[in-house]
Amino acid sequence: MASKRRFCPLCGGALVEKTITHEERHNGQLYIFENLEALVCGQCGEEYLSAETLEEMDQIVREAREPTRKEEAPVFDLAAMGSRAS
Repeated sequence: MASKRRFCPLCGGALVEKTITHEERHNGQLYIFENLEALVCGQCGEEYLSAETLEEMDQIVREAREPTRKEEAPVFDLAAMGSRAS
């Protein structure tokens, strides 16, 4: 990633290079990508991935590569639970 100072187009905060975990949905399936290099806004937290990283993620999904591991996640439907927050 470039070392010149960049700013978030959403809020104007400074972007910082970080290693992140990114979640992506494709055809209703949740994919978790770990150890991605990204620019992250220090003010609002928005994450920016390079075109190369996005292409690699797409290729992994298209090729249905074997994941490092699989995780299950609980899903809560607040409307079905009668929550007032829904």
